[in-house]
Amino acid sequence: MVLLMIIMTPGIPEYMTGSSQLGDLIFSPASFFLGLAFNIALYSTGAILIREFAIKFRKGWATILLLGLAYGIMEEGISVHTFFIPSGNPVGLLGLYGRFLGIDWIWAIGISIFHAVFSIGLPILLLSIAYPERSGERLLGKKSASLVLGIYAIDVIVLNIVVNSARPVAVPTPADYVFFLGIAILLVIMARILPGEWLSGKGETKQGKWKFFFLGALVFPLYSFNAFLSPIINGRYGISPLLDSILFIIGNILIALAIARFMPRKDNRGHKFALAIGLLTPLFVWAELVQVLGIARIITVVSLIAIIFLLKLRGLIKSPSLIGEPYI
Repeated sequence: MVLLMIIMTPGIPEYMTGSSQLGDLIFSPASFFLGLAFNIALYSTGAILIREFAIKFRKGWATILLLGLAYGIMEEGISVHTFFIPSGNPVGLLGLYGRFLGIDWIWAIGISIFHAVFSIGLPILLLSIAYPERSGERLLGKKSASLVLGIYAIDVIVLNIVVNSARPVAVPTPADYVFFLGIAILLVIMARILPGEWLSGKGETKQGKWKFFFLGALVFPLYSFNAFLSPIINGRYGISPLLDSILFIIGNILIALAIARFMPRKDNRGHKFALAIGLLTPLFVWAELVQVLGIARIITVVSLIAIIFLLKLRGLIKSPSLIGEPYI
């Protein structure tokens, strides 16, 4: 189970989007393995720790997503500082549209939600589909949890130092560090307080699966519009970036509430699988787009690996269904 989490994170958010490239394994192997080590020490540890937190305190998907938001803030705001880039990759025009007090707010909100869903939520969802009988089982003991937490903390600190040197135009101020660390801590506290049943499914088993596919398929296009098209379209017509952000947040909340409203509490592996396919399908389209545009090399191979995994997972779902997960 731990190995599967390491493969899915950072496999989904980094290598399926082209943010990190599998092609570097051929063209720049030293760079590839260094980046892979940093990614595993950040993504994999973060996702595993969040899953451990949810199971230890008997929490559900609301807690996982809130902790995913905190993870996104720690990665993009504290670790690699993309919240503060005035121009260029990855923020693009969001370095201008929605920038206030030196912070790219639309980007910060959008990428944090992206991480909550695709870096944290989706791998945990896929793991619960693959091992439903172990979905309430912790992966780490006390000592190993402390070790994983230490690896995560060291990675955040090292990346922070490296990025400070490599990108001096985007170094956060002390006030920025305090502000975003405070938000991350507040999200952790909220995640601990929230009732475990929030967003954890309350529908009937007879619910059709296609609605979960379509709900999942809305998430990445909504993020893509917010990140790439909103500064062009909405900026041209003078729409407030604040309104843009509010609508984006509301859209994601409505999707989450709809999924929770209809997701069966028991015998739900097929429904979860449909949701996962919906979340991943736009990423497959995105992968081919960046492949054609020459932005990422050999990214199609990543998509093929993901498709093989999904086909095998679909075969598992056809086995006798088990009662839904105890917590997640």
